[in-house]
Amino acid sequence: MKTVTISQEEYNKFKAQEQYISELEQREKWLKEQILLLKKAQFGSKSERAAYLKQLSIDNLFDEAEVFSDPEQEEPKFEEVIRVPAHTRKKKSVIERLPEDIPVVERHHYVDAEGRTCPHCSAEMEEIGTETRSTLGMAPAKVFEIRDICHVYACKACDKEAEPVTVRKATFPATVIPGGITSPEAIANVINDKFVQGTPLYRQEQYWQRQGVMLSRQTMSNWLMYAVEHYLKYIYDKLHQDLLQEEILHADETELQVLHEEGKSPQSKSYMWLYRTGVTATNPIVLFHYERDRRHCRPQEFLEGFQGYLHSDGYEAYHKLENVRSVGCFVHVRRKFVEAAEAASKNKGSLNLAGKAVEDIRQIFAWEDFCAKISAEERYEKRLVEQKPLMEKFFEWLEGIVVSDKSALGIARKYALGQKDYILNVYLDGRLELNNNRAERSIKPFLIYPRRKVIRGNLIKVA
Repeated sequence: MKTVTISQEEYNKFKAQEQYISELEQREKWLKEQILLLKKAQFGSKSERAAYLKQLSIDNLFDEAEVFSDPEQEEPKFEEVIRVPAHTRKKKSVIERLPEDIPVVERHHYVDAEGRTCPHCSAEMEEIGTETRSTLGMAPAKVFEIRDICHVYACKACDKEAEPVTVRKATFPATVIPGGITSPEAIANVINDKFVQGTPLYRQEQYWQRQGVMLSRQTMSNWLMYAVEHYLKYIYDKLHQDLLQEEILHADETELQVLHEEGKSPQSKSYMWLYRTGVTATNPIVLFHYERDRRHCRPQEFLEGFQGYLHSDGYEAYHKLENVRSVGCFVHVRRKFVEAAEAASKNKGSLNLAGKAVEDIRQIFAWEDFCAKISAEERYEKRLVEQKPLMEKFFEWLEGIVVSDKSALGIARKYALGQKDYILNVYLDGRLELNNNRAERSIKPFLIYPRRKVIRGNLIKVA
C-alpha cells in the first residue's frame, strides 16, 4: 500500500470538505423529513399512530406471527369469537338517552268506529291496551313582544268628597339595558348562538330578518358589550377567584389575529389564554383570557395567588411560576416521536428508534387507561410501583441513543428530555394526569371558531 504525504494545509482543507459534505448530508436528510411531514399534514391520516403502524405492517409482512404471538394468552371462548345476535345487548336509541325531565307531548291514535267492528261476529271491539313509540320533536325559536301594562289605581271615595285623590301605579320591571327593548332571554340567546354555537352576528341578523325581525348586528353587538361590562364581568371575576383556590389547574394558549386594536397592526399576533380546573374539581370552571402578547409574565399575572399543580405544554412561561409545580404533557412528547417516525419512513435505523419510542409511550398510556377508574390514592401507589419504572426506563433509553439534533428524531429526543422533570411530577399525586388534553379540548371550540378574528379589539373581552 502506497503512503501519500500531504501538507497540513491540504489536510485541513480535506477535513473541511469532509465536514461540509457531512453537513450537506444532514441538511438533505432534514429537508426530506420536512417534505414528508408537510405531505403528511396536507394529505395524510391524522392518527398519530397511522404511519408507524403502516410501516410496521410492511416490515412484518412475512414474520407477523413471530411479532404478535403471545404464548401466555389463553384460547378465546366460542362466545367471544362468534357474536350471537340473540345474546347481543341492543344499543340504546337516541330517545332512551334523552333527559328524563324532557317535556312530553302525547298524541293518541284511535281506530275509527268502522275499524272497531269485529269482522267475524260484527260485535264492537273493546280496547285491551296500547303500544307506544317515541320520536324527537322540535319547535323553532319563537319571537314575541312582551308588553308590560302597569295598572293605575285612584281612591274614588276621596274624589267624591273633593279630597286630595291618592293615586297608585304598579311599577314597571327593570330592563336589562336602560331604555332598551331587549330582554334577558334575548341577550342570552345572542350570546349562546355566537360563543357556544359559533354563529356570527351577521348570520344571526340574517336569521332574524327571515323571521320578520329587523335586528341589526350593531344592535346585537351593543347588547353583548353592555351585558359583559355590567353583568358578566362580575360573574367572570368570581369564577376567577374560585379558580385560584383550586389545587390542580390546566393551562393552554393559542394565537389569533385581532383587527382594529389600538397600537397593533392587524397582521400582528395576539393570544387567547385558557385556564381551567382539573378532574377533581367539584364545580368545573373554564376561563378564557385575552392578551396582546405571549410574554412570560402573562400566566404569572393571571394565576397570582394560585398554589398547586399546573398541567401545561412545554412553553417555559408555565415552568417559571412561583409556588406552582408544573406537570408536563406526555401527549406532546408522543406527537414529536410520531412525527419522527413519519419523517424517517425511508431511514430504517431512525424508523426503528422512533417506532420503539412510540411503542414504549403506547405501553405507558395503556397502563394509564387501565387505571383510569380507580381512586386517586390507589393510582398514586400503583403508578410508583408499576408505571414509573416504565417511564424512567424510557427516559434512560432516550438518553443513551445518539442521533442528529437537527433530525426529526433528534428534535423529539431533545424535547422529551427537556420535559422529563415536569412529566415525572405526575407521580407526586394520584389526582394528576399524564396529559393536558383537558385544556386542549376546552380551547378547541375557539380554535375552530369562524375566522378567529374580531372586528373590534374590545370585543375580545366578550370571548
